[in-house]
Amino acid sequence: MWTVAVVLAQYITFALYPRKAKGLKVSRLFVHPVKSCGAVEVKSATIGQFGFELDRLWMVIDAEDHTKFITQREFPSMVLVTQQLVLNGSTYAEGGSLILSAPGMDKSLTIKFRGSFKGLAKVNAVVWDNAVEGFDEGDEAANWWSKFLGKRLRLIVKDPNNVRALREKNTPTSDHFEKGVVPQTAFADGYPFLVANEESLKVVNSRLPSGTTPRKMENFRPNIIVGKDGKTADAYLPAFAEDGWKAIQAGSERLFIASLCTRCQVPGNDLVLGNGYDARVSRTLMKFRRVDKGKPYEACFGVNAISKGVGGVIRVGDAIEVVEDGVVHNGKVGIWRNS
Repeated sequence: MWTVAVVLAQYITFALYPRKAKGLKVSRLFVHPVKSCGAVEVKSATIGQFGFELDRLWMVIDAEDHTKFITQREFPSMVLVTQQLVLNGSTYAEGGSLILSAPGMDKSLTIKFRGSFKGLAKVNAVVWDNAVEGFDEGDEAANWWSKFLGKRLRLIVKDPNNVRALREKNTPTSDHFEKGVVPQTAFADGYPFLVANEESLKVVNSRLPSGTTPRKMENFRPNIIVGKDGKTADAYLPAFAEDGWKAIQAGSERLFIASLCTRCQVPGNDLVLGNGYDARVSRTLMKFRRVDKGKPYEACFGVNAISKGVGGVIRVGDAIEVVEDGVVHNGKVGIWRNS
């Protein structure tokens, strides 16, 4: 049954704030090369076949059971792994390397981008209920991760020829996309992009109990942060306006909203200490962010998104336009195949 909290949240968003948000911009951008490790803030990001280039392109898995992927949910210290990108261009194919560093490790780990995956062991992994294929990055990477987390692990990189399709109910029909584009993702939990609203974070922090460390955007692991542009006199961006968006334009790139993003305990993790999570964060979100009609017992923050095309670039400072809004999300049926 849809809760009173959900009804009130939807009323506040759509009844009290019926106007489209405007005067918006991309305020920050993030990529997360290895799933669940420290975020890399960037000034621009190229859209690749799986989302932003290099985002969640690598994943740590159990050495014995490749269907078990490793995240901050079990190992909160993963957030302490810093990621440095050394790029020859803006894409994996143009070459470069990823350098990982972590407390207690006597040396960093360098993962070079590969021109070919020939000779590498193929790995059949799983992210939640989705089968996804990758290639093993070798023993040096495996040993580094095993030492850091104290468990036998392997590091894999996404097979570019393997399609990890998105949930159909949350994906627009093929005619919405540019010719040849197949909506898919790499090792993200479910979708290529996560969009978050600065004003929404402010409200979350205002509701946290006294003594709780305020959350940063990095706690929620988004890719695109939306804020006011600072120059439009009547700029308008209410907290949680994103709950009703169906399509937005970021610079020259069209993004379709797939679903609200339901949250686990990871936003409560300590970004500095990496030593577990503060349950007060989840409890706070559960009190007022159960706003998905089809998932009334899950708290939401941010929205998952899919790009219309591939190859474009989104930059910090790009204008954001809300193209279509006013939808009410229902996680059971989605918003794209039942309207």
